[in-house]
Amino acid sequence: MILNPLFLSIYGFFIIAYKANLEINNPSKDFGISAFFIAFLPLITVYILMKNKMLSDVYASDQFERKKVMIFGVVYCFLGFISLKTLNSHSLIAGQMFCSFLNAMILWIITYFWKISIHSTGISSIFSMLILINHYNIPLMFLLVFCVSLSRIVLKAHTPLQIIAGLIIGFIFTAIPLKLFFI
Repeated sequence: MILNPLFLSIYGFFIIAYKANLEINNPSKDFGISAFFIAFLPLITVYILMKNKMLSDVYASDQFERKKVMIFGVVYCFLGFISLKTLNSHSLIAGQMFCSFLNAMILWIITYFWKISIHSTGISSIFSMLILINHYNIPLMFLLVFCVSLSRIVLKAHTPLQIIAGLIIGFIFTAIPLKLFFI
């Protein structure tokens, strides 16, 4: 559960807000807005969908159900980005939310044709951001990437190719936008 994409995302935003030694005017505001859009709203949505029997499990294992849940994530990340920009949040936090939106949109499109690992995309997105801001612990990050990837294979949730594709997408579609527009 701790390696769930929602919790990994909160961890990434927490690092930016409180641990990255950035000059952030109001880290609690920026972190709170991020956590609301990246985790709280998706969790509430999953709860409501499950309560109304529109989702058979919290993992959205069914492809049709997965697409439905993912579009909410796309919208929430976009609204989070707009909110962060409107409220003059730190550019890196807004940028990470934009990358979350971009990654979610790409994964949502891919999901129409193929199953891909959201978990590996999420962890590699955080890894990419930490490398760009020079705030990382390479052995710890590789351990987390390995643990997330291995757990998805052991649980038979994904094939190695689905994991690798997720890692590549998360890394590239976080590094490039952050570097070009937000750092």
